Amino acid sequence: MARVSTGCLSSSLQLKSPCDWRAGLLVEHLHAHGVDVPHRPDGLNVWVELDVDARVAVTALARRGWTVRPGHFFAPDPAADQGAIQVTASTVTEPQTEAFAAELAAVVTELRFAAG
Repeated sequence: MARVSTGCLSSSLQLKSPCDWRAGLLVEHLHAHGVDVPHRPDGLNVWVELDVDARVAVTALARRGWTVRPGHFFAPDPAADQGAIQVTASTVTEPQTEAFAAELAAVVTELRFAAG
């Protein structure tokens, strides 16, 4: 497990709080697995835009033991965010961020393959 101080963590994201650190670490692992995160995390949550149906991805992740929220729950126009998920990073550990990133990448790959 990584050591975390409550001070500023030196990184390219200039993250200051433990929640920012966790979200930043999650983003780094997602990028390493080919999952783009176009928006800076808000501290507690990471918004991930997918090119597959988020509802199906949420269900597939739940089957693998991960709980995330589909993006349409948080959007002014739910139809516009059918391909986004919200991941809460407030309590994740470094090994969990790596494992989740790998699982999400696998789910997205499987869904793309299934769509043909």
